[in-house]
Amino acid sequence: MSDQQSNPSNLTGPEAIDKVKDLAKDHPDVARSTIDKVEDVVDSQTGGKFKDWVDKGGDFLEKALGVDKASAPAPTPAPTPVPAPGDPSQPAPPSEPTQPAPPSEQPGETTPNFPDQDVPNPSQPPQQSGDKTLPDPVE
Repeated sequence: MSDQQSNPSNLTGPEAIDKVKDLAKDHPDVARSTIDKVEDVVDSQTGGKFKDWVDKGGDFLEKALGVDKASAPAPTPAPTPVPAPGDPSQPAPPSEPTQPAPPSEQPGETTPNFPDQDVPNPSQPPQQSGDKTLPDPVE
């Protein structure tokens, strides 16, 4: 490296621009913050009269330096922690679906089978309260 490049006051225009681009790419957050601060100073000095122009100039400068938000790399998402087996703070993973049980009755037949209970059969007519079947008398 020559002495001319180590001393910033001796840099030519293109060398200075290259140096600024390198610094901006190494520290993009600092470059964006500095450009925003300069925009704020210019806006305060002009009373905000040229705010749109100043914002466009700042956006142009960020893009020229390669530090604009569009060229910034997307943040890497944090890895999802793997829960320890039996960890109560994490929900259990979904289980495999099970097959439904085959129907045990014919289609259309909805009478439940309760052998321990006296359940009337809906396919037979209901008994009237006056109809009582008595056993045959034994002679």
